[in-house]
Amino acid sequence: TKFEALRSNAEKYAEKNGNYPTVILLNFGELNEWKPRNDFSSDFLQVGGFEIISSPIFQDKIEAVQYLIAQQSAIICICSSDARYEQLIPELVPLIKKNKPLSFVILAGYPENKIDEYKSFGIDIFIHIKSNLYETLKEIQTINNIV
Repeated sequence: TKFEALRSNAEKYAEKNGNYPTVILLNFGELNEWKPRNDFSSDFLQVGGFEIISSPIFQDKIEAVQYLIAQQSAIICICSSDARYEQLIPELVPLIKKNKPLSFVILAGYPENKIDEYKSFGIDIFIHIKSNLYETLKEIQTINNIV
């Protein structure tokens, strides 16, 4: 099936690189803000053969970026609430892109009225309940040279 092909891509990547492609779930705020989107993102991305690293819970953007700099993976999925995203995205994402230039930043959620604005700050893709699972995972793999 199509999904087996995605997992096969991840396995080939692991054979070549010594580890599966990894996504860091970057958690912000209170438990009820980050946990639902962390759970969703983890399930969503694992279908594509991604290994998931769930970060500590951050309140501070600078600490989060310092954490990311120390991590090998350049694929990052931000998990929090739409309300928190409004303050977070305009400052956090440019900081990530500046300090980790090869990063690919996923936003868990689909804040409809903010899509273009968030893309302008550096969000590469959105994952949400209405996402086409296969097409989205294929795009993430392709852009990150996992195919």
